[in-house]
Amino acid sequence: GKPLSEVGTQINIYKHLIIGFLLLMDGNILAKIPLRLKQIAAVFAYECAYSIFTIYYSYNNWGEHHDGIIYKVLDWRRKPWIAAGEVFLLACVATPLIFGICWLISLWSFQCNWCCCDLSGRRRR
Repeated sequence: GKPLSEVGTQINIYKHLIIGFLLLMDGNILAKIPLRLKQIAAVFAYECAYSIFTIYYSYNNWGEHHDGIIYKVLDWRRKPWIAAGEVFLLACVATPLIFGICWLISLWSFQCNWCCCDLSGRRRR
């Protein structure tokens, strides 16, 4: 069999990358749900709440086998500056970048809803 760490990595890739891609496809191509720039406020609120949760989790020793660590990079007790830097980079760089890409895809999919052709390829009048 495969080592447990390799299986865990494959599960993480599935949970984060593949499901994220499927949600993006579903929301933008199939359902054509519009994404607005003001909705990034909800993403930032979630990030703040999750960051506070990870700090609380770390300092209260939750989790039997994890020593209070959800992700190795978010070790608030032993490496608080690295954890804070990671949270800052995710909130101020990665989130706006990923949200901007999703927003542009949303604009594209919304425009395709109003284009001159229907799904069969025939021109609309």
